[in-house]
Amino acid sequence: MSLTGIGDGPVRLGYALQQNVPNPFNPRTTIEFSLAAPAAVSMRIYDVSGSLVRTLLDAAPHERGSHATIWNGRDSDGAAAPAGVYFYRIEAAGWSLTKRMVLVK
Repeated sequence: MSLTGIGDGPVRLGYALQQNVPNPFNPRTTIEFSLAAPAAVSMRIYDVSGSLVRTLLDAAPHERGSHATIWNGRDSDGAAAPAGVYFYRIEAAGWSLTKRMVLVK
């Protein structure tokens, strides 16, 4: 995985990843995204070292339109993630984008 291209990446008409709200957050945040067509969506959270912290969506089927998912600030084992900078990455229909968020304690 590469964390280059963070922020505004290549534009693909009808596909969008919004900045999480709130940001910074504690202990939960909402991540909204839009799809131009039905697609299997993956969304993963990574720490600053690039290690996978949590998979929020794993090739989950979604219809065209706007969607939202919530991260509760916990890792894959259910433990509270430490305060710090995290990256969330969406992949759908050959499109991907990564954005940054901050978990505060």
